[in-house]
Amino acid sequence: MKAWKACEAEVAKLLGGIRRVRVSYGESIEDVLHPVFIIECKYGGKVPKSVVTDHPTIFGDYVVISTKQLGREIVKWEYRNKHLKFLERGIEQAIRYDRTKLPLLAMKPKGYRGIIWCMRYDDWCDREEFRGYFCEK
Repeated sequence: MKAWKACEAEVAKLLGGIRRVRVSYGESIEDVLHPVFIIECKYGGKVPKSVVTDHPTIFGDYVVISTKQLGREIVKWEYRNKHLKFLERGIEQAIRYDRTKLPLLAMKPKGYRGIIWCMRYDDWCDREEFRGYFCEK
């Protein structure tokens, strides 16, 4: 299985979703079917190295956190515009698939163990189950 397909399968397994198998790569559909989230996966060299941090991080209007960082203190990150654009484009891509679900960007840089998650900060803080994690609401 190709690495990007394995990444999508890992995300599906972690969230209890189902990896979508495209009939045509011209199809515009989400990478993982899930009842709550609309998920876009990015793998490899496309993922900016700066989004891999030691702490849960706020990049502009987005929360970026790895699966192994839950419960750690959040930091506000000085980011480069191009890195913020990468996050924005991934979230916007998910929103185009379905506006009724919460957009979630799942990223895995090449050689990284685990998944890095990105959500809009407001969406993160509006979720009851996340409210205890670095939200001011």
